[in-house]
Amino acid sequence: RVGMDDNFFELGGHSLLAARAVMGIRERCGIEVPLRELFRCQTVAELGPNLAGYERGEIRDGPPQLTGAHDEQPRLWPNGTVAIRTGDRRPAQYLLTGSTGFFGAFLLDELLNQTDGMVHCLVRAPNAGAALDRIEANLQRYGLWQAPRQARIRAVAGDLGRRRLGLDPQEFDLLANRVDAVYHNGAQVGGMFGTRHLHPVNVGSTRELLELSTTGRLKHFHYVSTTSVAELDSSTSAIEVSGYIETKLRAERMARSAAAQGVPVSVYRVPRLAGESRTGRYNEQDIVFKMLHWIIRLQSVPQIELDEVWIPVNEAARVLVSTGRRHPQGGRFLLTADRRVRLSDVMDAIEATGEIATPSLLGNWLADLWEVSSEDGEVMAAILNPAPGTRKIRVDNLPSEPARMTSPNVDFEAIEARGVDHTTLRLYVEHLRRQLQAVSTSEGQR
Repeated sequence: RVGMDDNFFELGGHSLLAARAVMGIRERCGIEVPLRELFRCQTVAELGPNLAGYERGEIRDGPPQLTGAHDEQPRLWPNGTVAIRTGDRRPAQYLLTGSTGFFGAFLLDELLNQTDGMVHCLVRAPNAGAALDRIEANLQRYGLWQAPRQARIRAVAGDLGRRRLGLDPQEFDLLANRVDAVYHNGAQVGGMFGTRHLHPVNVGSTRELLELSTTGRLKHFHYVSTTSVAELDSSTSAIEVSGYIETKLRAERMARSAAAQGVPVSVYRVPRLAGESRTGRYNEQDIVFKMLHWIIRLQSVPQIELDEVWIPVNEAARVLVSTGRRHPQGGRFLLTADRRVRLSDVMDAIEATGEIATPSLLGNWLADLWEVSSEDGEVMAAILNPAPGTRKIRVDNLPSEPARMTSPNVDFEAIEARGVDHTTLRLYVEHLRRQLQAVSTSEGQR
């Protein structure tokens, strides 16, 4: 039985199950509850009181905004003195977060390729053995597992959302005295989760890792941010942002503040990470690649704006690690590419493989998708065509920092990587086609 205070997502819920839940409320109660509301109110106790308002067609405001005061700053130099940096040990040792995610797999691969050191991977798991199993499974998923390198991977069972990363004080200090650099890539990702839900992992972990970086030896702290924070970072008025973007900027500013206090910090703003450039393997949670999957299956393309920088994930990881190694004192870096990807490029790549992609109005395309997969239709509609009442925030609600930026990506050094060209786009399309054919064959054999 599910209790009133049991958290939907902690019980194993995800976006498709959330979509099924709001459709059930619609069918059984006749109440139109936006999908985003279930991400905001994650228990029956939280959601129940709001149903009457939605029954009357009222649009509720988002949760109260967090202020800069909510971002407890890291306790740098916890021993009371400036840690002496002795980064001349060879081979060096590294701490990596997020190694069981998409980008994390390729960052781990590049750290193993470009260095001779040990990589300590902090993973949410009950013990080190289970953590190592998760790391290996993720590397296998993307074709990166190499058994001879296992001796250089040390799994650390922890939790980014907890104090001291879920480690006891002795484990925390031992890890701090072992590693020479921290690569903080781990985050809770989700365009519909609210700021308060994401804050412990996305911001709290940054605080804990900065404290670890100044415990014992002074360490080079590498923070993986996103280009999506640039608009909010430079805005002078309230703008619509997701909880993910807000928490990423809060964490980035925390890291930049530590840099102003003498910590060697590198911040990397990364654009959309596209599929691997040799195999086409991609992030199945990426909304644009999910849309590409449905474009191919429906043989129609929604008329939306798409004009972005894409970098193949393996290329982004290579460039990030090599950039950090060239700048031991830190810096601010903007990963960019030699070309952009537009919707017309995607359509050309689809047609080059012999597929059909007929232009369709967004509303019609979503209706067609809903007929095939109502859960995916609900999720895609919530992201591509959000309802009124989207949370707005002013940059004044965020913690300030010395020399505040005044325009997007100012003071960030542009690092150009190989982007996604027509050949790579076609590779992605062909990979997606093979996946769809495999699913079709499997369903036909049942």
